[in-house]
Amino acid sequence: MDILPDIVILVLVFCLGIFPKIRDRTLKEALPVLLFCVYMACVFHITLMPFVSGMKLAFADDGYNFNLNLVPYIDVIRQKGNYSRQVILNILLFVPFGLLYPLIRKTTLLKTVLYGFCLSLSIEILQFFFTVRIADVTDLINNTAGAFIGAVSYSVLYRILCLFRDGADRG
Repeated sequence: MDILPDIVILVLVFCLGIFPKIRDRTLKEALPVLLFCVYMACVFHITLMPFVSGMKLAFADDGYNFNLNLVPYIDVIRQKGNYSRQVILNILLFVPFGLLYPLIRKTTLLKTVLYGFCLSLSIEILQFFFTVRIADVTDLINNTAGAFIGAVSYSVLYRILCLFRDGADRG
């Protein structure tokens, strides 16, 4: 039950921080926010959980070794582990960010990618200090690439939908 405190934290964040902001919105207005919240909860679960139970390791005085990799694509270069799977999964993890973030905040492609980078950097920093996972610059690069792919996909889909809408309005 190490994950129970993490679930409590996620529920509190939603109930206190997000729900009051979407409570009075229509389903059409609230749905993108809810989808983004579910996506973010999944990202946090995949990348950081168990967070609270990992904190005790971060502050332990038993010579706990933090794991950090600052050499981009070192696993690919050394062909260590299932590196191709890790690269693909880290890219795919952030494609939804690039697709969903512009739905909840009117923003540019560049800002969406920048926010994706900042989110990934935050996750890697938290992994370094508070979890038993490896903070890896390769993950940061791949997550940012995923946010870029998602943001470009959003831009293309948005333009296509606008063309169809404009064509239907004229016809």
